Amino acid sequence: MAEILIVEDHAPFRETLAETLADEGYAVRQAANGAQGLAAFAEKRPNLVLLDVMMPGRDGYAVCAEMRAKDPLVPILMLTAKNAEDDRVRGLRRGADDYIDKTVGTRELLARIGTALRRAGAIAERLPEEKPTLGDSFMVGSHRVDGTRLFLIDARGREQAIMPREVKILRFLVERAGESVSREALIEFLWDGEYAGTTRSIDQAVWRLREKLGKDGKKIATVHGAGYSYRP
Repeated sequence: MAEILIVEDHAPFRETLAETLADEGYAVRQAANGAQGLAAFAEKRPNLVLLDVMMPGRDGYAVCAEMRAKDPLVPILMLTAKNAEDDRVRGLRRGADDYIDKTVGTRELLARIGTALRRAGAIAERLPEEKPTLGDSFMVGSHRVDGTRLFLIDARGREQAIMPREVKILRFLVERAGESVSREALIEFLWDGEYAGTTRSIDQAVWRLREKLGKDGKKIATVHGAGYSYRP
């Protein structure tokens, strides 16, 4: 039974949605704000997150980015009354898989949830087993990537966790410094050709790496119409 985490501050809407999903056979957990949502997410990884955009305190964009940094695969569907293109793009750039207007019909919402769960399941079946360590350290600008401990360390010695796949992407780009690397080449390297998703997952991973690298993130340049290039 798939479990869905609903993060929504409007109680009547949240509870109605939870009842609808429970009637469809889903296990449901509820959180009334971003902080509760992150705590519930950390306590137990759900199969899918329905995340409100406009919440007091931490809004949905911030919560989405933090969840995505912890788990690159869990489907996150953002729910909102705001449907302007800029808002949709902002949500997708934070790592959301879909952006759904709250006025959408129940049948369409359930269909989009089902699609997201099937896609995530297909990807999970094709993922290679991650190795616990990824070898020696290497530099990305002023940052050192510790492939053994899985940390990104800045010039002041401050550490932040980095995921195995992020290490692989950085190493792949650094070893080909100055070259244009296509998204398809990265997918082939990361999943050995066994991947059922789209190249958007690569774009999201690169966006998260740029965020973690700060100023050094600019060294990962976008090559329009091609992919990415590491420029020392």
